[in-house]
Amino acid sequence: MNTIPTAASGRRGNVAFKCTYCDGGKTAARIGFDGICGDETMRRNIEEEKHVWCGVRSDCRKYLNGRISRNEIQMPCCYESRMLTDWKAFAGIHLTGKNPGKPFALRKVRKDHLCVLTSRKPGMTEAERFIFAIFRIDDISDGDNWETGYGVCFKFCVNAKIRCGAGNQ
Repeated sequence: MNTIPTAASGRRGNVAFKCTYCDGGKTAARIGFDGICGDETMRRNIEEEKHVWCGVRSDCRKYLNGRISRNEIQMPCCYESRMLTDWKAFAGIHLTGKNPGKPFALRKVRKDHLCVLTSRKPGMTEAERFIFAIFRIDDISDGDNWETGYGVCFKFCVNAKIRCGAGNQ
């Protein structure tokens, strides 16, 4: 998951997250992000999209390789699998580079500002990325050397599906 701080009245405070698509818990009324991905989404996230978090040493990869059963996948298996249950968005960790394993920090994100959650289904382009949820931030952890930064909502949540690709202002 990548974070993109945005300007708010000349100072930072809002944040947007690029989230890996998760159809866990999907219903006619809900987009997902509330459980373990379905087999096809899991396969596409790992094999086609090559999302690192899905495939490194994840239970999802172990399940797809037949090493564990679906019931043995530990929850939460990823940030996205509980995102619309806990209404919590994490900044994540460095997977490569000089600081592998070091958590990302959320800097200049402010309480009562917006957290925008975006995603794209496997096979979609970046231009087809969509907003699937927006919430007002009620609690913030900047993060440090041990814990990733996060924003969480308790009071006001909007479940949305808005296309945000190029040309859709």
